Amino acid sequence: MPAILALLLVQSAHAFYNPVKGSWLSRDPIGEKGGLNHYEYACNNPNSKLDLVGCMALSDIYKIYRQRALATQARNICCWFFCDAINIDYSISGKSSGSDMITASALWADNKSGVSCGPFNSTYYWWDCYSGTAEVVQLFGLIEGASDSLRGEYGWSSGSAQYTRNYSPNEWAGISQYLGFDPYSLAISSFVIYEECVHGQMKTTMKGSKNGLLFEWDFNLNNWAGPSLLNK
Repeated sequence: MPAILALLLVQSAHAFYNPVKGSWLSRDPIGEKGGLNHYEYACNNPNSKLDLVGCMALSDIYKIYRQRALATQARNICCWFFCDAINIDYSISGKSSGSDMITASALWADNKSGVSCGPFNSTYYWWDCYSGTAEVVQLFGLIEGASDSLRGEYGWSSGSAQYTRNYSPNEWAGISQYLGFDPYSLAISSFVIYEECVHGQMKTTMKGSKNGLLFEWDFNLNNWAGPSLLNK
């Protein structure tokens, strides 16, 4: 019987799927970062969505936010302080190091109220134009002149308050011309989902960084320079 069952299983990059039962045999390896349903794949819409490079779409992050907000509301958690909704700016900073490493970090403006109303349980979501372009290519193929809005929808990943990648623009030199994509400019953006104390109740909030980052390739030094700030 185990040998027969093994023949029926479909292996993906990270898990086995049982088509007889119509379910995965193991939980999503990224846990709640992929949503509250740990056995869900591609937002339960595999006919029109794929998970090829392990990234998320921006619409998936909004779905995670809505699920988390409903869960927080259902728990009806009281908190100590009667604060107004937090109006703290969330921004990102960055630096380059070595020949091809870039790092972005989350920044919260100081809470001048002096009261600890949040943010709590922050989950950070990051995007860069390399990841966005890579997932667009995986999903749709080489789309000539793929729009910035399409690249901005795909290629998101969850992580900590710091985002580090190693990228070389030479990897894209052969196909960038077909995508309307400049491999020598690297943009980064971020969202965060967190809880805050509002009028004595815990509330889940989603906020985008007030700025983006732009790294430019220095041909003389052969490394990334910057970043400069991008206003949203």
